[in-house]
Amino acid sequence: IIYDIDAGFVPVATIRVPYLRNTRGIAASVETGLLYLSYWGDRLGPDRRSSGDKLLAIDLARSLPIWTREIRPGIDSFAVTSDGTKIYMPAGEHGEHWRDWIVLDARTGEEQKRIEFASGPHNTVVSPDGSRAYLAAIGHDHLGVLDTRTDTVIAQVGPFGERLRPLALTGDGRFALVNVNFLSGFEVADLVTGKVLHRVRAEGWPWVDPKLPQTQSHGV
Repeated sequence: IIYDIDAGFVPVATIRVPYLRNTRGIAASVETGLLYLSYWGDRLGPDRRSSGDKLLAIDLARSLPIWTREIRPGIDSFAVTSDGTKIYMPAGEHGEHWRDWIVLDARTGEEQKRIEFASGPHNTVVSPDGSRAYLAAIGHDHLGVLDTRTDTVIAQVGPFGERLRPLALTGDGRFALVNVNFLSGFEVADLVTGKVLHRVRAEGWPWVDPKLPQTQSHGV
């Protein structure tokens, strides 16, 4: 469902898509008019190992799915560059030996290359100016900084207080707000200096130590 934010979130349109099992990420490109959804395909056994995770592309002008790509060893929360040309897909959060982000052609979904960073690739955000992509892995306490021109990791931000989960950037691209394991709240990092500045706890929502997920604040 598409909502008009400026009109009090009035629903204005509905796009019907195929059944998606456990959607993991969403992104869109103004340049190409494409919307992308990553989701788990079939899963084998209790360890949730992937047997064909998927990325779906939807043409927003026609409200129609146009292609689906199977991605191994897995998918999660990805990002598309501001020019609409590339997708950075974290691949394989459930394996300690999986360390890659896959670069996909955003128009076709075809794989272009793989970038190795840290175990448990999980979340990705592209900076407002499109020059950087930030990589968060659930097996690492630093945030990776990727140059989108060369597709190389050029720096790391941190260390954070624990391993990383979802993140968001401020509108000017200066600061990252990052969920971490075992914290009801988030941490704030300066992306220019690479330093973590603040640890913010959610008032009235203390950590209750659940077995899973390890972060009860998930999706800042």
